[in-house]
Formats: sequence, structure tokens, C-alpha cells
Amino acid sequence: FAGNGFKHYLELFIRIVAGTSLIFYSPKMFLGQAFLVLGSVLVVTTAIMLFIPWQIHRRFAEKSVPEALKYLPLIAIASAAIGVFIIFSIVRGPNF
Repeated sequence: FAGNGFKHYLELFIRIVAGTSLIFYSPKMFLGQAFLVLGSVLVVTTAIMLFIPWQIHRRFAEKSVPEALKYLPLIAIASAAIGVFIIFSIVRGPNF
């Protein structure tokens, strides 16, 4: 949760890699336009976060994470469903 600068920038690096991957592979995926938009949003928001000091990110996380944890089972189910849908989209390709 952005506990220090290293974790903050590691998170941003992972977000850039994930967003760039979605952008790059979107033409080969089912609903490719949606994944292009999702990847673009991820890259743009990450670029904005590069200019926000990690301490501000940490303060935001300290406030928001406890609230989000109240919905952890729902977040877990949604995350798993999205992961399965991404794998489905890759396997099925653009010509579903």
C-alpha cells in the first residue's frame, strides 16, 4: 500500500507493464477495443501517479484500504471473474 517509495514505484511499474500489455495484445483479443481503452486508462492514470509523491499515495491508501476491506469477498470474486474473462478473451481471439 505504498508503504515506501520502492513499493510505490514498483506498483507503478507493474501497472505500466499490465496496461501496455493490454494495449499491445488488444487487437488479438475478444472485445479488443474494450481492452485497448482499459489499457490506455491504466497507462494514463499511472503516468499521472508518477508525479504524485509516494507519501500522498500512502495517505490515500491508509484511508481507502480499510473501507475497501469491508468488501473483500466481493472484490475477490470480481477480480477472479475479470481474470477468467481476460484469459477467455485471449484464448478466443478477436473472431468470436
